[in-house]
Amino acid sequence: MALSKRPVTGMKDILPAEMQIRDYVIGLIKETYKGFGFTPIETPCVENIANLSSKQGGENEKLIFKIMKRGEKLNLETATCENDLTDSGLRYDLTVPLSRFYSNNAANLPKPFKALQIGPVWRADRPQKGRFRQFYQCDIDILGDATNLAEIELILATTTLLGKIGFSGFNVRINDRRILKAMAKYSGFPESQFDEVFIILDKMDKIGLDGVAEELKKAGFEESSIQTYLKMFEELKSQENGIAYIGEKLKDVLEGDAANNLQQIVSAVEQTTKSSFRLSFDPTLVRGMSYYTGTIFEIEMEGFPGSVAGGGRYDEMVGKFTNMQTPACGFSIGFERIVTILLENGFEVPGTKKKKAYLIEKGVSADRMGQALAKAMQERANGEQVLVTQMNKNKKFQKEQLMAEGYTEFEEFYKKEFFNENSLMALASVGAWAIGEGAEAVAILLFYRIGEALESLIVEKSKKSIRTLASIKIEQAHLLKGDKTENIDPKTIQKDDILVIFAGERIPADGIVIKGEGSIDNSALNGESIPQNVKVGNSLLSGGINL
Repeated sequence: MALSKRPVTGMKDILPAEMQIRDYVIGLIKETYKGFGFTPIETPCVENIANLSSKQGGENEKLIFKIMKRGEKLNLETATCENDLTDSGLRYDLTVPLSRFYSNNAANLPKPFKALQIGPVWRADRPQKGRFRQFYQCDIDILGDATNLAEIELILATTTLLGKIGFSGFNVRINDRRILKAMAKYSGFPESQFDEVFIILDKMDKIGLDGVAEELKKAGFEESSIQTYLKMFEELKSQENGIAYIGEKLKDVLEGDAANNLQQIVSAVEQTTKSSFRLSFDPTLVRGMSYYTGTIFEIEMEGFPGSVAGGGRYDEMVGKFTNMQTPACGFSIGFERIVTILLENGFEVPGTKKKKAYLIEKGVSADRMGQALAKAMQERANGEQVLVTQMNKNKKFQKEQLMAEGYTEFEEFYKKEFFNENSLMALASVGAWAIGEGAEAVAILLFYRIGEALESLIVEKSKKSIRTLASIKIEQAHLLKGDKTENIDPKTIQKDDILVIFAGERIPADGIVIKGEGSIDNSALNGESIPQNVKVGNSLLSGGINL
């Protein structure tokens, strides 16, 4: 039975055209985020199952690819539940692994620490168009900074990146989990059911205010609480400064300085950024992860459903590992969604190098193959992108495929050269005879043969010099110590040693003349037959002879 050629369900192969865009975007991500002081790190794709199932990942914890225990640890006879069979799983995001990484390595990291992560994650989700079980995430996080400077930097870095990719006019929605809780508390919802309220509120953009009211009723919440809750959203629509309004209205139940903190973030970003986007307070923004404790944000683009980036503050997650409170805040861009948008819009990577292909006919001689490879290597050394490949029988189709990959120039190398220097010289001579210029024809052949003879002479002279140079072996050197000389092995010569070179001896090491003068024969080194006169201050080359 033949092996399956299709990827596993929910996975996909990435073709060269898409890979080129992915590489470009990753390069832009690294360049931009490093400019903001973020440091690349990497965490394992496999994490302890207890970490992945710590009720930090929301719905994602239901989508873990779990890894079965191995060897003696796997005991099928005594296993009573799934947890008895597994001990690890593939990471479903980069935040949980980062929290473990920081708790394990904090002593060796600066504070605050600005981390950049790019890597694949896995979720056993139901496959559908544009959603796969393996996909890339790109996160930036700041750990150890409790101030809102962290949120400001994250928003500025992410919006700058999106601007560089070519996006503009997008909307950054911002809220605070403390405001969400205060609104629910003010309305009279039981604190134990806040998460249920937020899950329904998160559907606001799909089902509207009336739909939220209907679902809250079905969930069994008090009518008075529902009316108070929804009235605040209605009133916010008419407020010029929604953050100030909500801060004043909820001042008796709002935790800390959430409203003032949010206002400072919005003001700082609007005053600083040079990118073209909107930053708006959205009290319906929830974010699904239960680990968020403060500011939350998402980026949406008109014409594209869902968000292209999101994040927030999660001050309690690292403490789950260390039992010590560690402030943390992060922003993740939807890498796969961004790549999809670029592909759908026919994006072309800017500044792409010219691509050239050398097509070599099957059966070419070793010399002809060597010529092609040498030429390709020279062009590569000059910064060109050159593909060397065998010529197919259907050369036209082969070229079409290569052109689809961006190759614009082709050079073909055949078994037989239709024209070489000998055939060209012969053709030139025949042409001269044909037009009655016999003397010119003879001159062409004569000068060509003289050139060949001179070339052979020079080549032979060079070979002789190389053989002479290779045969040079200096047995000893004379080291000056005080007013006496000591014979030493040339291999033991040290920097700043003073050597004496007697007449007729070879120079054992490169150096500078500090006393005396003379003539040096360097013919074995450079082919020059005329001796070089040297005096104090002149340089000497190892292998020359002191005449």
